Amino acid sequence: MNPLIFLYLFFAGTLISLYTNKRLVKFYKNKWIMYGFVLFSGLAANQLYDYYKSTPSEPEKVSFETQSILADNDTLYESTHGYVILIPKGYRYLAAVDPTASIYAEKKSDDKKNSNTITVSIIKAKGSLNEMMPDLTKKLKEKYSSFNYLETTNHSQDKLLRFTFKLNEDKNYGVMRFVVKDGLLYNLTAIAKNPPTDSFPEELESTIQSFRLK
Repeated sequence: MNPLIFLYLFFAGTLISLYTNKRLVKFYKNKWIMYGFVLFSGLAANQLYDYYKSTPSEPEKVSFETQSILADNDTLYESTHGYVILIPKGYRYLAAVDPTASIYAEKKSDDKKNSNTITVSIIKAKGSLNEMMPDLTKKLKEKYSSFNYLETTNHSQDKLLRFTFKLNEDKNYGVMRFVVKDGLLYNLTAIAKNPPTDSFPEELESTIQSFRLK
């Protein structure tokens, strides 16, 4: 499996283990631990991008390229985890068995100065989205001093967080969509790193709008 997924699961798995370990009274069922998990899930694309910034070894390059699938056309992907999502033409994508790292897709410019990433993660829902969003945005503002956002609501169980942030002086655009159904929290995150249009790409907007649960 793509080593980036293992890295992602390491952070998410560590937080979940703390949250569910009764022996660790300080962390057991601590809502901040769960918020941290959501944060890492939501920023999966950013974590994976940071990993890619370092020069990966040739086996790692081959691993992703050989195991991922290239979308020759816009592809409506139906996940075994209960959702449908549009993978834009030209993106490579890789699905995982573990729903906490359900899918990862990316497209990079030839000079590697620009990249778009898409991730979907699924965890057990803890509390309402109205309770979660303020804490999440607070954590993001603490992580990125240049973080600006706009929250919109489709309905109480479906919210979007549109945001911008700077990394190495590059302006980045992102959207997180949170959907709750049957006790599960679905988190779709799409991030455009240093887009040439200086705006959120239309192809990623189409992906955000296409997301639906089966």
